[in-house]
Parts: sequence; structure tokens; C-alpha cells
Amino acid sequence: MNELVNQQPNASRDQIFNQVVGEHTKSTLTYGHGICRIDVFGTQSFRNMSLKILEEERSRRQVAENEAKNMQEEMNGVKSNSCKIFEIRLSTKNEANAIETFDSWFLMIFEIFTIIRVVYNFQQFFIRW
Repeated sequence: MNELVNQQPNASRDQIFNQVVGEHTKSTLTYGHGICRIDVFGTQSFRNMSLKILEEERSRRQVAENEAKNMQEEMNGVKSNSCKIFEIRLSTKNEANAIETFDSWFLMIFEIFTIIRVVYNFQQFFIRW
């Protein structure tokens, strides 16, 4: 290196050092008070960033799976309630009171709309996911 300094008096020591050692790469460090690895490549390594992104994706997936499970449980509950209402309606089908018939029909329609809402939310969840 001293020979190159004598041959190239106008070049700085850093330029000569780069000619001897090579440019900065991820596997080399500088000497003295020059730039260091963090100045060239940043504070986080690619591996750390990849692990952080992977962990975030795992947590998002876990939340999505929990939401899907909750929606499935809600849909099963609505389905069970609809079956019970249908059985009650069949058992009371011969009642003469028109108000009770209207109430049972209204309740059945309400349950059907509830099922439709749950299915729609379930579909929107998977479209978003």
C-alpha cells in the first residue's frame, strides 16, 4: 500500500485502500473513522426485516383465522335457532290465531335475513383476507 501512495501522490489513503482491498460489501468493514457498515447498508439486516415481516403476517393470519372461527360459530348458532323456529312453526301450524302466525312468519323472515347477513360478512371477510 505504501508503494501505491508513493506512485499516486494525489490519491487519498481511502482511495488507495479501496484499490487494494476492494469496495465496501456486506462482509467487510472499514478502518479508522471512515464510513462503517451501518452507513452503507442501514441499521437492519435483510434477515431481521424478513423476520419482522413474517411475524406481522403470522399475527394477521391468526387474527383472520380467529375472525373466521367466530363467524362460523355465529353462523352455526343462527342455523340452530332457525331450525328450532322452523320446528316450532311446524308444531303450531294449525293454530287459528292469525297474529301468532304473522309473528312466527316475521320471526322466520328475521332469522333468514340474519343468516344472509352472516353469510355476507363471512364472504366479505374472505374477500378482504
